Amino acid sequence: MVEQGDITETPTLRLTEHRCDFVKIGDIIDERYKIIGFIGAGGVSSVYLAEHIYTKRKVALKILRPEIRKPYPSAEKHFREEARKIPEDPNVIEVYDAGVDEGKDLIYIAMEYCPQTLRKLLLKGAPKERLVMILIEVARAIARLHAQGIVHLDLKPENILIDEKGVPKICDFGFAKFKAETYSRSSAIWGTPVYTAPEVWSGEYSEKSDVYSLGVILAEILTGKPYSRDIEDYRLRRLVEEATYTDPDERPSAERFVKQLEPLIYV
Repeated sequence: MVEQGDITETPTLRLTEHRCDFVKIGDIIDERYKIIGFIGAGGVSSVYLAEHIYTKRKVALKILRPEIRKPYPSAEKHFREEARKIPEDPNVIEVYDAGVDEGKDLIYIAMEYCPQTLRKLLLKGAPKERLVMILIEVARAIARLHAQGIVHLDLKPENILIDEKGVPKICDFGFAKFKAETYSRSSAIWGTPVYTAPEVWSGEYSEKSDVYSLGVILAEILTGKPYSRDIEDYRLRRLVEEATYTDPDERPSAERFVKQLEPLIYV
């Protein structure tokens, strides 16, 4: 577990940042979740802080944006698959519920609420040692997922949440694949280019695609820029270079990535 620090800070909750106004504070979704704040918006969905009106448990309510749902049927497919694909793991976000509000015609996923993200810690200039420890814990979890045949395919700082106890939680499994699945090139268009391995854009993927993302995130932690290789310690620089090789066969496994990074936390 990483140190707690200031991770329990309540995030800014503002509806004014939202790109459309289909949900308002005070709205009740599916007769059970009351919207109490806005957390953030991604490429195809928005996430709200909500409270179950009966249990009073706070959740992160992820809702597929209506303007994306209709013109892009593949987005709805990925969204519906996400709840099914999320595996059980101590470092993976927990899904409580998923459904459709028929009256509002909204599809949602109710998930564990975490007050912090790796992106926010990066922006705040958190100590690099702390951020590297978070990444190591995430990489261990990715290695466990790979052992189960699961490839995430959308690792980035925004998709690494931190709970109130300081535990990193991987989220957003909308593009995750099981090794036996066929990868559709069209599904890759929703990825985040800077963190996505080059082979993914050609319609291919493997566990090494996630390692590429881990390498880019490590570079961003060390330099502030995901593309930068201006890393003083040659061992860390070498690890970033190996993890982001164009040829996936030359990259280390996630397990090997962890073993190489662990001794270098305090360099």
